[in-house]
Amino acid sequence: MVVIAAGALVLAGGGVAFAVNHGTASAQTQPRTVTVSHGTVQQTVSASGTIEPATEDDLSFQSAGTVDSVGVDVGQHVTKGEVLASIDATSLQSQVTLAQAVVTQAQAQVTAAGSSGSASQVAAADAQLASAQAKLVAAQQSL
Repeated sequence: MVVIAAGALVLAGGGVAFAVNHGTASAQTQPRTVTVSHGTVQQTVSASGTIEPATEDDLSFQSAGTVDSVGVDVGQHVTKGEVLASIDATSLQSQVTLAQAVVTQAQAQVTAAGSSGSASQVAAADAQLASAQAKLVAAQQSL
């Protein structure tokens, strides 16, 4: 008799559960009508932290100076070797002129040391000339 009562109880519980779930499901499928409206959606997000760029490149320049012109725009794609900007060459030309004068002076010292100086004086004058010539080449390459 206990088995029959338990079976009846399970059937009754299942029927109640079916009725509750079936009634709820049909209530949710009813269409809903809403009036359309236009407006601006605005949302503010606040956060703290460190911002880091996606990519970063270190740039190095052969010479310093005042920027004379910029040949590209912000955000423009560039290719390797493309001139991005140019600097005022006035100071660079002055450095070349000065280096040429130092080379001329060093050549005169080599000539003077060769005619009346010792071997060590000639070697020192030759070393100064070589240094002056290297500085001239560097100045010319910066130009």
